[in-house]
Amino acid sequence: MKPVMTWGKFGLSLVDAGINSAASSLAVVLVDPDDFNILSGGFLRLMTVAGVAFLVGSVTWLRSHRLPGVEAEPE
Repeated sequence: MKPVMTWGKFGLSLVDAGINSAASSLAVVLVDPDDFNILSGGFLRLMTVAGVAFLVGSVTWLRSHRLPGVEAEPE
């Protein structure tokens, strides 16, 4: 039996998924430090990558987790 999902757990898990994805986007600094380095003018580019990663991670998590109180469809 799955644990019951509450709105509090749902919100925290969604924030966690987004933060994890955005934090992993910092790897682009290692791949291309000339264009994405915070200290040399790449802050806006890096935040764009982090924002897109945040959205993708959040939507991916939402796709695999139902809203609290929504029953699963019968198979």
